[in-house]
Amino acid sequence: TSPTQGRAARTRATVAALSAAAALAVVGSTIARGRADARTDALSDAWRGVRGRLLPRPPKRSERAGHAGAERTFVVYDHCVGDDVREEGFKRDFWNAARSGARIVHHDYGRSSADDFFKYDRGVELRRMEIADGLYAWTTTTRAVDWEWGVALGNAEGDTFYEIGSNDAHRRKKPPLALEANNDCVQRHGEYFNRVVTHEKNPREVSYVFGSCETKCPADYVDTAFVPQPLSPKLVSLATDPNASIDLGASRDARLVIPQTVMFYADSKNQDSGVNPHLRTGMQKDSTFEESKTAVRWIVGGIDYWRMYLKMAKIEIYLENGHARMKFVSQTRHSLSADKGYPYRTKSMHDWRVDAVVDGCTNVYCDPTQYDMSTLYNDDTNVAMTNYILQALQYKSLKVGDSAPVAHSLTAGIQSEPNCRTLRSGKTCTSAEQAASHFLEGDWGTGADSERTLFAAGRWGPDIDVRRLIVKSGVLCSRGQNMEQCMYAIAQAFNPGSTAWQGYSGPTKTRKQWIFASLVGLGWKMARVEIFTDDAGALKIKALDSALDHTMPASDFDQDTGDGLLADMSARYKSPTHSQGSYRDWNDDSSNSKMGVGGLYYELAGSMVPSLTGYEPAYTLHVEHEGDAGGPDL
Repeated sequence: TSPTQGRAARTRATVAALSAAAALAVVGSTIARGRADARTDALSDAWRGVRGRLLPRPPKRSERAGHAGAERTFVVYDHCVGDDVREEGFKRDFWNAARSGARIVHHDYGRSSADDFFKYDRGVELRRMEIADGLYAWTTTTRAVDWEWGVALGNAEGDTFYEIGSNDAHRRKKPPLALEANNDCVQRHGEYFNRVVTHEKNPREVSYVFGSCETKCPADYVDTAFVPQPLSPKLVSLATDPNASIDLGASRDARLVIPQTVMFYADSKNQDSGVNPHLRTGMQKDSTFEESKTAVRWIVGGIDYWRMYLKMAKIEIYLENGHARMKFVSQTRHSLSADKGYPYRTKSMHDWRVDAVVDGCTNVYCDPTQYDMSTLYNDDTNVAMTNYILQALQYKSLKVGDSAPVAHSLTAGIQSEPNCRTLRSGKTCTSAEQAASHFLEGDWGTGADSERTLFAAGRWGPDIDVRRLIVKSGVLCSRGQNMEQCMYAIAQAFNPGSTAWQGYSGPTKTRKQWIFASLVGLGWKMARVEIFTDDAGALKIKALDSALDHTMPASDFDQDTGDGLLADMSARYKSPTHSQGSYRDWNDDSSNSKMGVGGLYYELAGSMVPSLTGYEPAYTLHVEHEGDAGGPDL
């Protein structure tokens, strides 16, 4: 990258004279020891200097770097960078990992060793500061900078992106400030472009948008990074059209299309070839496929009432003519079994919903996304399928330059062990086994059993804001619901309405509540959780309570009307047919209406941006029925 700034040339001549007729006199013997690079002789017609000044003013003795020097405050915005900056980062593949830091890289007046020229590891570290609700910037106050400087961003992969540096014609990747058009804020030295402190109108208070001469984000800038896309249209089955695909909108990079959940169903409810009932379910990235900017593969998996199969479809999100598209690669059916190398347990019972005796998964083993679907997809006992249909993909479509989210899950320690249920199994468990066998900590617990730490303080990035955590889905479990089988559940941010509900008035940087909901059997099963920070800055979660809405059974809904993303689950939650606390474990006999949380799937945004504040707008369904341009009335 540019940060060495051509050490040999820069050491020979720290400031070059820029004139077509003759070289300008150098400013002080400390500044220059040699002649200008020959390539600068013809630049005077193009380069006019910062506000007409070809050479920057040297710092006064009182402004020099050091403990007695001038104290300066720097503020740098990186969420509203321009398209040219986004493009330069895209060339470097920099945006595909979360931002991990930013530094002022600098060369101080009179310094000439190689280590003094813009080294990232010797730069001044910037910290994140909230300057408005949901809006963060990089900032520091320092005495360590007195002359040439710029900003470099770092990402979680260890890459750096400099805004300053060389515009050599042979470089494909050029720093965004390395342009003659930026003479409002950068100084040119031959092929190198840098900011200079003494050029600033107020060198004590310096503010810029990364890679730009703008001193702050434009007044009309609207952040759209995490605004959800409309739910996708239907992707018909392979049996209907093996070449079918659907449009997911304009995109430069297939990795920037971030799926969350999808509606998974078939035209048949047959146990072997169909899906019963329709399932809004999750997706896992296909780890056997080498993803790229042009293509990423995902695996959709669902377990229906029949419980003996994990039904899966492999899809590819790819680029075509500037748009992201989605198509099926293949479909398969995996027979779940305890002898295939993964944790699994079965239960045989009569299921009134299919009017048959079903022998299949039980408890948390009915969560499809707890399995490694990339491995199970290639099991040699699988049966190829062609009848599965997808619709209403829930996804984000980030722009190049948006800070990428990272997927996480929480299952360990909250998947209650049913064989430790001493009241019914007859198995004698140790006190340690019983203590460790529970669902998500919450209202049933005290002390350590009242909450769960997701990230310790200082371990989840510089923006300490719980709204960065985007819950995709959860797992609900209950002895009294869904025939004792855990359920994959959608997630919606809980909206208490215009007034506070049970002490909660809406999301803030320190607190946000979510609802999990699953439609099976007699109706909606729901639970509420809260994401919050403690005083030390750790990110935590706890279960609050649960509710049932059994006004209509699941069989009265279809894949359109029964899609929880299209319904106001907060309203359902506040007016349920049953309302209870959270469920501790399988040994909890206090109520058949309680729900416990046995799994959590979420993403953590790389940085906090304004589009993560508030609530997601209501989803709409892309309806392809003739004469119907709107979604269902729910």
